[in-house]
Amino acid sequence: MTWQNRSHPNRIEKTTRVPQELAVYQRYFSALDAITSQILQHADQSTLTEVMRILSEVSDSPVCALFLNVVQNTQQVTHCKLHVAWSSSIMSGDTHLFPEWALLAYQAIPLLHETLASGIVFSQNIIDLPRAEKTLFGGFNWINTLHCIPLFVKGRWVGFVAIFSPRFKLEWLSMEISILCTITNDIALCLMRRQAEEEAQANQRRLRSLVGATDDILFEFDQTIVVSRLIDGEYFRIDQMLSSDYETKIKINKKEFLDCIDRATLLVREG
Repeated sequence: MTWQNRSHPNRIEKTTRVPQELAVYQRYFSALDAITSQILQHADQSTLTEVMRILSEVSDSPVCALFLNVVQNTQQVTHCKLHVAWSSSIMSGDTHLFPEWALLAYQAIPLLHETLASGIVFSQNIIDLPRAEKTLFGGFNWINTLHCIPLFVKGRWVGFVAIFSPRFKLEWLSMEISILCTITNDIALCLMRRQAEEEAQANQRRLRSLVGATDDILFEFDQTIVVSRLIDGEYFRIDQMLSSDYETKIKINKKEFLDCIDRATLLVREG
């Protein structure tokens, strides 16, 4: 009797993919931990550039970029600008390397705009992009896939993270996109922290200039600033307010006298 291997080929392929997927999990979670540590320590431009570098490395993507929306006076979002970027080919985060992305008009890329504004991740092969998006992002022979993850701060869409990959869309694991979305949320927290720090610094400068221009006094306790107006002139001299010339002298029990005042005050409030 001859033994035959009756294992299904798909089962064998699935078994061999498990260790590979576990390795991908470990790599991405290590990157997530590194990015979280960076953001907790600092919230400046160099931190965001380092985040783009880590994203580029973990996803094997030559270019990763962060675009922030430009809000007009009408509160309408019509453009976005390149905020930070990383290119692994030249190991640089200089945004001047991508002049064509310096300022993007959403009107020229409607599909990308509508998708991101709806809070949906934009993942497309370059060859499947509409002409407008393909013309803008398909100028590199080594890019086969574009992933754009929307960035929201306090429920408001403020930009997106773009990942330019040589891998095709089907070669990406859904887990990778999920972790990239988590990393994008970390970036949103970084932007919120930086905005709060900038507002606090601006308030401090404004208050200090205000105090310097008026007769106010400023008390600063950690993150709290109290501004009070100085009293003009000299403080009241209590010894002059109380006369030393009197005809009647009364001796009372201080505790009983204060208790009477408390009871009288209570009756006044209730009455």
